[in-house]
Amino acid sequence: MKKTTHFSLLALVLVAAILGGCGGSSSDTPAIVTTTTTTTATTAVLTLMTSGTLSTSGTGTRIGTVQVTVSLPAGVTIKASPFSAGSTTMVADAGVVTASGAASGADLAMAIYRSGASSTHMVDVYIVKNSGFSTGEFATVNCDIASGYTPVAADFTLSGFAANAMDTGSPLPALSSGITAAIQ
Repeated sequence: MKKTTHFSLLALVLVAAILGGCGGSSSDTPAIVTTTTTTTATTAVLTLMTSGTLSTSGTGTRIGTVQVTVSLPAGVTIKASPFSAGSTTMVADAGVVTASGAASGADLAMAIYRSGASSTHMVDVYIVKNSGFSTGEFATVNCDIASGYTPVAADFTLSGFAANAMDTGSPLPALSSGITAAIQ
């Protein structure tokens, strides 16, 4: 009888353990796992533009040249190469600065890159279009963002803007410059 009692007791403990594990609610819905992926921006595409009013007749009806300096925030650079052997002047590599928008097809689109000691970098942009162009977008600048930096659009600024008339080369003081930055 002791054998039967031990067996019965063992069976009762096993049933209690199984039933105890089945308590509460059950659900066939799998657990939802949320994964957060952090994407770090690696490029900034700057669009440079002019605004203002050109003359509607006579001289100054089209822009012939534009120059402007873009200040890049810390951690942002452009691809550039020395102007000549041993030169400290850096020129933007092909495709880094392009004439775009109203200035598409420009005769010259170039940029001089100046790397500052305090990690401030400047890009002097020059656009020349002999047939002239109207106000609006005139250049695109492709920048690289170093790992660990998170610039915002407001960190990119312009200075030294000058636009000249196609027909006379005279300054166009009624024009101003603008910039947008797409950080990707």
